[in-house]
Amino acid sequence: MQQTQAPCAPITWEKPLPHSPVLVCLPARPWLYSLGVKSLRDIPNTELERLKCLGPDIIWLQGVWTLGKYGRCHDIAEPGRLAHFYEVLGEGFTEEDCIGSPYAVSDYSCNVEEVGSNEDLIEFRARLQSHCQARLLLDFVPNHTATDSPWINECPEIYLQHGCQKQPMYGRDPYSGDWTDTAQLNYWSDSCRKHMQSQLRRVAGLCDGVRVDMAMLCCNDVVARTWGEELKRQGFTRPTTEFWPDTIDLVHKDFPDFFLLAECYEYEQIFPKGTAAVLLAQGFNCTYDKVLYDRLRNPSPRTAHLDNLRSHILSIPREEQHRQVRFVENHDEERSLTAFAPGAEVAWAAAVITLTLPGVRLLFWGQEAGCSNRLAVHLRRAASEAGQADTATFYTQLLCALKSDAFRTGVFHPLTCSGSDGWRLVAWIWSDCMGSASWLVVVNYSESEAWGTVQGLGNWLSNAAVVRLTDVLAQDTVYERSASELVESGLTVGLRPFGAHLFAVNCATSC
Repeated sequence: MQQTQAPCAPITWEKPLPHSPVLVCLPARPWLYSLGVKSLRDIPNTELERLKCLGPDIIWLQGVWTLGKYGRCHDIAEPGRLAHFYEVLGEGFTEEDCIGSPYAVSDYSCNVEEVGSNEDLIEFRARLQSHCQARLLLDFVPNHTATDSPWINECPEIYLQHGCQKQPMYGRDPYSGDWTDTAQLNYWSDSCRKHMQSQLRRVAGLCDGVRVDMAMLCCNDVVARTWGEELKRQGFTRPTTEFWPDTIDLVHKDFPDFFLLAECYEYEQIFPKGTAAVLLAQGFNCTYDKVLYDRLRNPSPRTAHLDNLRSHILSIPREEQHRQVRFVENHDEERSLTAFAPGAEVAWAAAVITLTLPGVRLLFWGQEAGCSNRLAVHLRRAASEAGQADTATFYTQLLCALKSDAFRTGVFHPLTCSGSDGWRLVAWIWSDCMGSASWLVVVNYSESEAWGTVQGLGNWLSNAAVVRLTDVLAQDTVYERSASELVESGLTVGLRPFGAHLFAVNCATSC
């Protein structure tokens, strides 16, 4: 069995992460390919300066770990995946474009041939801190390994094996078929738990946090649903403790500020009160808010689902709002310009809602440039495109606003909208540390024009006489309103279908 790397000294940060940080996901090998470099050490400083303009607090560098050779051969030989690759890249696809799944990890050391060495990774982390003041997030894949991981021979006891064949079973979740490029780990085995704890401690010496793939698959209830009968046949019994609380406590002894983000999906049959709630209780800093994404992406007519959208946002306790990971794109989904079609305005409205709510604000590589061609996780590139200038302009405006202290460390307050069309609108305000209004967000997430009145602004106007509202999404158009009028009657707005106001609020004590 591979020896555990001694923990490295964690990087010291002057300030803690803001409650609502911006996280930028960079798929390592496609990113390096696009830059024309072969190692993290060769990334030019100009690219880091470009990233800095996005205002990231965290960079998720996806897919840096060593992969086995089998995964790539498996993908090329599998007709369904091969058809998907041609769908993504067209007739320009070649076998060299297939790099294998970054989630079929062979070993938690840096992929030397494709990304660079562990030393290069450590240097890159230091450069991120210097140039972008951003923390480095890496992947951790606890449920399974590559089918040709060296661990299969070095420590076979950590795997769930075919009883008589002494070969690992394929990985899967409770509701899917086999993932035939992976080998299933056995979380009812004490040897497996100790081994994976040691691997996470190794990873923690190289970065500031991890995005944990399918984190709920290690929970005892999920293991029981997926593998319970097979494990009983093999003589295993359910552990008395959960894997994640024990493991997170262990890692935090050496790395007290280590950040753990859980990818999770709602398994209502297993966790009626919410999968995300279970993982947060087990010690994760934050979890995917996939429910929000699904509410926003519901098919037409979207107007039928606005109550569901509001109820989801408001159902999350205030103290847990910042522990949600919000996104309109990630590596598992279509690009937002495609997913939220027709019309870029729908994707923009979804992005305004998603990224101005509290929580971790996830941006996927190329999203800010208006890319619409999907990047399949098994490929080194997407189909070439220039992006969309109007979407790039939209994200420049939105991301600039999100750099403000109010959005990062302020307080979120949902608002109500009245009037016959008020039900088409969602609205909230962000106040600064002094309790004064700083940003007002109003979105018409429907397919018809909407007029309504935003109510409840009075608590945040701090004895102002005049309120100036500057819409940063409309070329900084300025509106002036009497503060007393806003307190007594509210703010009347009219928005086109899927239109949005993002108002910077300035309160003046006199005209």
